[in-house]
Amino acid sequence: SYTEALSKIFFITMPLAIVLSELSHSVIHWVWGGKWDEAINVTKIMFLGMPFWLMVFLSRASLEALGLWKKRLVYLSIYGLLSMLVAVLIAQSMSNIAYVALGVAGIRALIGVFQSMSIFFIVDEEYKYCVNNLMRTVMVAVVSAILASLFRDVMGGSGQIIGVFFYVVAFVALYTLISYKFQFKNFRSVVELIKKI
Repeated sequence: SYTEALSKIFFITMPLAIVLSELSHSVIHWVWGGKWDEAINVTKIMFLGMPFWLMVFLSRASLEALGLWKKRLVYLSIYGLLSMLVAVLIAQSMSNIAYVALGVAGIRALIGVFQSMSIFFIVDEEYKYCVNNLMRTVMVAVVSAILASLFRDVMGGSGQIIGVFFYVVAFVALYTLISYKFQFKNFRSVVELIKKI
């Protein structure tokens, strides 16, 4: 079902997005010796918006599977036009490219939510259950991220390679444990999916 597919995508990509966002600062800074530090915030924003970007792709694939090509083309056109319009307007009014990335990520999220809501009405699935699932995943990820940051600060590795290591290990462990406790159904379905790969 669409609900199950979307729940799995968020369950997997939300923690991945947070980990990649955390790693991006250190990787970009150390690999390029500080020359591309201006790209760090843009990269973080793009990573954090990844679950919503995949939501857009899933809803497009669903429209294709349902044979609704006209609707898919309309949504694709709206997505492209709004993304360009927002990027141009923000770029003209603000000099920081991170705001452009934030605006495009925001449009992605809005389009993803809009398209997903339209799919729910087409396939006659209960969207409230899916929204509840996604919000639970987001909350677990945010709580895990906050606790992992506190753990890193206590360990005294903030701003260092070891700090990134502490953060990632703590975050993954916390996300796994909290998910097992508070969203076991998603946890079990993703584990079963991984076993099939």
